[in-house]
Amino acid sequence: MHSIVPTLVSQFNRKGIDRDQVTWLIDDVELLFHRNDKISRNRLNIELESLGWGIKIVEPQTYDLIRRLVDKLRSGRARLGVG
Repeated sequence: MHSIVPTLVSQFNRKGIDRDQVTWLIDDVELLFHRNDKISRNRLNIELESLGWGIKIVEPQTYDLIRRLVDKLRSGRARLGVG
């Protein structure tokens, strides 16, 4: 878990999303996974773009990390600590 968040922050920074915004982005991602547990990376990108996050911000490696993070957040094994 400790390596997931910094890696995601770094990847999203390269997409123009600053550290403070990552928490909000993860909240949106978690909600999208709640609506559809099997959401594809392509669909996730479409949904995030419609929410104003940008075009194709989730790459394959980022999707895998997000999936692991969301699973851990759901199971209660992790809390999001970006700051």
